[in-house]
Amino acid sequence: MKILVCNAIDTYFLETRDIRAFSYRGLWFLGPDDLAVTSGLPPADFLDHISLIVGQRGRCQVIAAPNNEGIPILESSDLHSSSIVKRVSELASVVNDLDALWPTFAVAELARRGGVEDKCLWANFVNEDGANLVNNKALFRAHARLLTIPIAEGGSTYTAEAAIAIAERLLKKYTAVILKRAHGGAGAANILFYGQGFDNDPAASGAKRAIALSSNGNDLPSSIRSHWEFLSRAGRFPVVVEAYLPNDGTFYVEYFIHDHGYDLPNFGQLFFGHNSLSHEQLPSSPPGEGRSTLEAIGNRVAQYLFQLGYRGYVSLDSILAKNGTIVATEINSRYTSSTHLYRLKERLLTESCDKNKTVSQFITPDAWDSVSQFEDVLRKRGLLFDRAKGEGCLILTPPLGSAKDPAPLFVNWIHGPGEPVKPLFQALAR
Repeated sequence: MKILVCNAIDTYFLETRDIRAFSYRGLWFLGPDDLAVTSGLPPADFLDHISLIVGQRGRCQVIAAPNNEGIPILESSDLHSSSIVKRVSELASVVNDLDALWPTFAVAELARRGGVEDKCLWANFVNEDGANLVNNKALFRAHARLLTIPIAEGGSTYTAEAAIAIAERLLKKYTAVILKRAHGGAGAANILFYGQGFDNDPAASGAKRAIALSSNGNDLPSSIRSHWEFLSRAGRFPVVVEAYLPNDGTFYVEYFIHDHGYDLPNFGQLFFGHNSLSHEQLPSSPPGEGRSTLEAIGNRVAQYLFQLGYRGYVSLDSILAKNGTIVATEINSRYTSSTHLYRLKERLLTESCDKNKTVSQFITPDAWDSVSQFEDVLRKRGLLFDRAKGEGCLILTPPLGSAKDPAPLFVNWIHGPGEPVKPLFQALAR
């Protein structure tokens, strides 16, 4: 039996909006005998959709945090409530794995209180601040220096004045710099500062904000200072200052690290637009020798984290620079927004199916009232996932956000390789 805590990053590291709907993607990893610990009760039609697509009888078990309607994410006090600790303790004799979307001290402590600490692969590591060690963009640059893997020119610092000095130095050589918070995903914690001669689309950089500098760049210091509170989490963490490198794509390689080493990697690609992550595809890798280069870098990172004592999923992000070089950008040591792409593919494609499929992930272009409403539309259009064919669309999350109003939702589309993405996305519109 598996217990999976559907949580988010510890709020000490990063303030987090209500992402309950996205955290429910964790339910796709579970079977009817498993237990999900959630913030709020997932919609019944979402649980039914998972059972339909996976072809299993019954839903996974769910226990929600007390007073869940007012709790957007799982805090320590929620996980350590008597009802949740008691439930874990009652299941201790049959649990063989306790895991979480994010490895946090609160989850490790839940495992200890519930008597299943030995069933949580990363508990001891996280108890020594390990989660920060392997989920921190500034510390990643230090790891990369040790491993001698290529990263963008730049540095990390705790002060705005030092960040300004690094950025001014870089802008003498490059047309843009990117400043990154130590914690945060999908570019939501990055700010791009670009000067004269920058001929790329700033909105495609992946940064949440893009700021055009004056012709002489004299406004750079004041601009960095004005954003320093946000970037440094009020001085709590270092900030990364890097040269922004125009590129031909963002690629990742993801591993699962266990006590005996690590599994074969999975490769995918991230696409950005409108100052955010627009969609993902798997499998996808850099062309030519880029794949083998990325894998070699990824293997070094995975081996390094294994020796450090980390256990669990890790994804290495990289860009393919215009000169053909693979440049590492960060690691994410957790269930990422990509992990389910290949795990679902493994789970859903039966022996009779052609395994040569691509998985694409989008947010729907329109808002929907519920999972069942969108499922009915997919069924009527012949787009719902077909287990016999091994193709079609599945609904990864309920409608996003906490409001009762209609909202977009995440979908995964399993389709033939080489199919263009745009028609797939357009087919999801009302």
